[in-house]
This record gives sequence, C-alpha cells and structure tokens, in this order.
Amino acid sequence: MAASLGEGDDFDTWISDKFKALNTDEAVFAPYVKSIVEGDESLEEKIDALDGILAELADGNFDVEAFRQEILSRWDLEQMRKKSAAVVNGSGCLNGGTDLESKLQSILKMTDELTGAKSTAADQAIDNKGTKNLAQAPDSELRAAILSQYKDDSDSDSDDQGNGAVPKRSVPSGSGGGAGLERNTNSERVLNEMKDRRDQEKADAATKRQKDKEDRAKQKQQAQDRKDKAKKKATKVERKTR
Repeated sequence: MAASLGEGDDFDTWISDKFKALNTDEAVFAPYVKSIVEGDESLEEKIDALDGILAELADGNFDVEAFRQEILSRWDLEQMRKKSAAVVNGSGCLNGGTDLESKLQSILKMTDELTGAKSTAADQAIDNKGTKNLAQAPDSELRAAILSQYKDDSDSDSDDQGNGAVPKRSVPSGSGGGAGLERNTNSERVLNEMKDRRDQEKADAATKRQKDKEDRAKQKQQAQDRKDKAKKKATKVERKTR
C-alpha cells in the first residue's frame, strides 16, 4: 500500500519509521542511510554502500535488494517533489494541468508494488531454503560490530522469554535509559568510523587520480622530449651527409 505524501511524510520521517519497524536504532541508521543517498558518489557506489549496511541488518528478515531499491526510489521521489514545487501553480496542479500529488502517488504505488513482489518472492525463497546468502561489503567487520550489539539484545530477549519474563527493549536515546544510551553511543561511534573510512577511501582515490594524471602528463612530456631529441639527431646526421 502506497504511503501518503503529506507535508510531514518526507524522506527523513519515512526512513526513520522504516528502521523503527525493524527494531533498529533509527536515530543512528536513518541519518547514515541519508548521508549515502544524498552524497555525490556514483549510483554504483551508493548501491554498494547501502547493500553493505542493509545486508548486515537484514538477517533474513527482509530482502536487501528490494529495500535498497525502495530507499533509492523514495529519495528520487523526494527530489522530484522538491523540484516540481517550483512549477506548481496556485491550484495545486502542474503547468500542464496534471495533479502533482496524484502523479507522485501513482509512481510511489507502482514502486511499492514492485518492491512488495520482490519481498514476497524473497520470503518464499527463505521458507524453501531455510537460509539466504547476503552480500558482504569490504568493511563488514565494522558493520558486524554494530550488529553485535543488536544480537546481544536479541539473545538476552530470547533468554528472558524462555524464563517467562517480559522481553526487554532498549530505551531510546534521551529517555534516561543507560543501556539504550550506551548502545546508541556505540552505534554512532562505529558508524562514524565507517564514515571516516569512506571519506579516507574517497580522498585516497582522488589522490591516486591526481597522481595518475601527473604521471601521464610526465610520460607524455618525456615521449615528446625523446621525439624532439631524435628529430634533432636526425637533422645533424642529415647535415653531415651533405
């Protein structure tokens, strides 16, 4: 079912609600995902980054590819709505007469139907095979550190349920719960390390591109110098033979 595109239903709200539904720390993961989609990296790099963190969070509970596509589609719709706002007339329609809200709702509904179909297929595959292979990103050890915190909580919940106790839930940051605050802080620390690594990799890549450019220019100059030297030598030989 397509979500509403009301004033309050922006990308930030939507992605936060998504992570809340997954019982993950939306205060940490939602901003991190947004930092990926709004970055200036190529689409391929964004896909790799999203698949990396989502694969660790999935644990067979959702289809990584479908969720990633839903995130990218939702972000594109958000940008489309912002750009279209400049051409909306006073009646709430585009200059061509098309109702903007209806147009975006139709696109979003189509996206939800596609991602829903993928999720259903993935669930069936999990039921049939009992497991699912998830892509692992190069910095999986950092993401594993994040997920280990949630695994510990999950194991603790399972033990409590086995003893007839009420499952524990982490207390959101700012509510006074020490355990929830500590987990939130640890998650932020590890995600900051991931961001630092991404930034360093981008800086290293930029440095390498610059060095390669300088090396090519140097090689080109050396080739030209050799060519000029050979030409001068040939001219001298020609003069001597006259």
